[in-house]
Amino acid sequence: MTEATLDYTNANLAEKGSLVVTGNKDLTALYVDKVDGLATLTITDNDELTAVSFDALQAIPTKATVLPVVKIGGSATDANDLNAELIDQDETDHTKGGSFTTDSGLDDLKTYLAAADGRTGSDLRVFFDRADEYTVDGNVQTVPTGGFKIGGSHDQALTVINSYGQAGAGKSKRSWIFGGSVSASANVVLTANTIQSTATVAAAGIDNLYAALNAAGFKGNFDPSVGTLTVAQGAYPKADLILDAAPLTTVTVTTASATASADSVKIKIGDYSSKVYLTTTDDASFSNGVSGKDATRELTGASGANTASSVLDEIVLGFNAISDFPFLVSVISSGASATLAVSAKDLSTKHHGTAVSYDNSNASNGIETKYIRDERGINRSGLQGYGVQLTLESKTAGESISTGGPSEIGNPPSATAGTSPNDGTGAGQARIVATGVTAAELGAPSSGTAALTDSPGAVAYGSGSASGTDVDHVSWL
Repeated sequence: MTEATLDYTNANLAEKGSLVVTGNKDLTALYVDKVDGLATLTITDNDELTAVSFDALQAIPTKATVLPVVKIGGSATDANDLNAELIDQDETDHTKGGSFTTDSGLDDLKTYLAAADGRTGSDLRVFFDRADEYTVDGNVQTVPTGGFKIGGSHDQALTVINSYGQAGAGKSKRSWIFGGSVSASANVVLTANTIQSTATVAAAGIDNLYAALNAAGFKGNFDPSVGTLTVAQGAYPKADLILDAAPLTTVTVTTASATASADSVKIKIGDYSSKVYLTTTDDASFSNGVSGKDATRELTGASGANTASSVLDEIVLGFNAISDFPFLVSVISSGASATLAVSAKDLSTKHHGTAVSYDNSNASNGIETKYIRDERGINRSGLQGYGVQLTLESKTAGESISTGGPSEIGNPPSATAGTSPNDGTGAGQARIVATGVTAAELGAPSSGTAALTDSPGAVAYGSGSASGTDVDHVSWL
């Protein structure tokens, strides 16, 4: 068979259309002029195929969850024989303009491929197999040995589109946090996808750093050429829960040998709680334990046997028994008041504003709460962060820069304050250089799971090929 005409139509334009033409060694021309709405199109390993025709194919499936998969050529093994008479590239940068001149029929797919590329998660790999001539800025390129053929050094020029999507891909994201003291000469230099901008503080202090990073003159340099830059104050969230009692103040308790009738103290942090029953004699029917995000414990002792600090110590034991507890808690017994220090393991802004509460069933036991206070000494009802978080996010899901590409700048380092493998000043990279202030990049762990100690608030987003470069030349057809 040298030519094939398929009067194929797709009755299900929502999701199921599929056409696969592969391994036909004598096929020279393929005419499929009535089909539309394909979810899958594969044309590979047809050694003599020089012409295709898809007059009606313009739409992708209407069902939004269907991710088109298109594969045409792409390697010496999968090659057909679809030729471009001329590839004219405007600039040496492959992302810039250009054009294909071809009578192969691949240009029939322009509208269809553009629609498929607009659906995040599509897997599109379409290539010419050879070209007669290749020019850059009008300069004819030297023909390599064997000609301009797929599988050689000019595969990028022969690419119509090479975009590996991933289902459910999010927007690429990189986040940095700044905390601690900020000197009067502090500045932050951000370079992202070769674009650089500097934010300089007007005076010492973290609030002035926030203002400098949030200024339009700094943020505007990255939009639209790189992505969207957002700045938020709320990193390094923490709070102190301070009792109206000295650390060694003894606790008065109601006589009780059962937890059901005993006094209790309960501290809640967000959705997590730790509750301590204060019995005077042991309740043999009760065992310390955890149910979901709630821990319960028993502390036995007559009135005067336990102190404010020992009650808080028991609270800490309860919290630390909870699986995946996302906070750090510790007892401060060196000051005038017994204090529970609370901070988030995730140093990002994720837990900023998380509520902290204290419930004491016996207001006369001597360990009432005095206040919950932030690091600036302001009374708060929860965690408060004053650190600054700067986040660079791509404009399109699955892309790292506005023109597309693998999600390189969206892949953070393997641990908090680590160095990203894509740290740099080149294309597809980002770098922060901070002077006069401590900076750390948030990141997901190398295992790909959001371990609490690795700041799950700033995980790796995006798709893109595992290697190589995302290329979109559909507009050149």
